[in-house]
Order: sequence, then C-alpha cells, then structure tokens
Amino acid sequence: SVTAGTDITQSGALDVDGATATFTAGPGGNITLNNANNDFSGAVSATGGAIQLTDKLGGIQLGTVTATTSLNVDTSATAAGARDITQTGGGSVSAGGTATFTPGSGAVTLNNAANDFGTVVVAATTTGAATFKDADDIVLGAITASGLTVTGSAGSPGGITQSGAGLTITGGGTMIITNGDR
Repeated sequence: SVTAGTDITQSGALDVDGATATFTAGPGGNITLNNANNDFSGAVSATGGAIQLTDKLGGIQLGTVTATTSLNVDTSATAAGARDITQTGGGSVSAGGTATFTPGSGAVTLNNAANDFGTVVVAATTTGAATFKDADDIVLGAITASGLTVTGSAGSPGGITQSGAGLTITGGGTMIITNGDR
C-alpha cells in the first residue's frame, strides 16, 4: 500500500506479488505507473486524479479504482498470454473523464453495475471483446473490439450515447447495448 500527499510516480519497474496493491494519491494528485515492465500479480486499487496503470504479464485485475479526471490502463506490452483487463467482484471502477483501455489482444471486462465512467475508449490494438456496465450515463468513444456489450442504468437521464469517434466490431462479432438490467 502506497499513500502520498501528492503524486505517485515510479523510477523503475514494479514487480508486486500478493493479493492486492493499493495506491492513494493526495488531493489533486495523479498516479503514473506506466513502466512497460510493471507486473502486478494481484488486484490493483488506486485513488487519484489522472491514473495510468501498465502491466506487462498476463493482463491486470482492477480492484476499486477512482480517477477523478482520466484513467488509462494498458496491458499491450505483454509478450505472450492473456492480456485481459478485468475487475474483482467487489471493486468498482470510475473515471470522471475519459477511461482508455489498451488490452493488446485481450478483452476488457468491467461488468460491475457500480462502475461509473465518463467516456470509455478501447484502443484499436484489441482483438478481444469489451464489456462495460455503468451506474448511470456512459459515453462510448472510439472502440475497436471483436464484440461489445454495454449496460447502463435504466434510471439515468442521459443513458448510453456515442461521441464523434467510431465503433468498430471486428471478426463478425456482435454489439449489445442495454439501458438497464432487464
């Protein structure tokens, strides 16, 4: 567990073994853990302004992540194996602004109904599917995936919308958009 009065950065690769890694930046502080050789074996939780997380081996599992501005999660540096971006059953992921996910050839599965995204983007490097659940409104930015499932809240006034960026579903995949768990 790392708590700082301001920003959290790194000067070398992190190899964190164990069940969880928790990073908490001070008020207005950012978390920048973007070394391509980072390796988190357990769930990663983080609270800060702009949050950048990179994991090179086997993808990343997010615990509770709260980014008041932007979130960037990258597993594309993985040499081989699964590059999935997932979350723990009890953790929620929120980003006040844009949340960008770069899973290499893996999937993005963030399906906790308590998640709260501003805009979601899935980088064009993915051949995996993307699944998002959101507690209220969600904006779909540029997304390239082999399938897309988005579930918003039935009671949200803005629902599920799309920015000017494109949605690309590859390889004959499907797209399912549901405004509420029905």
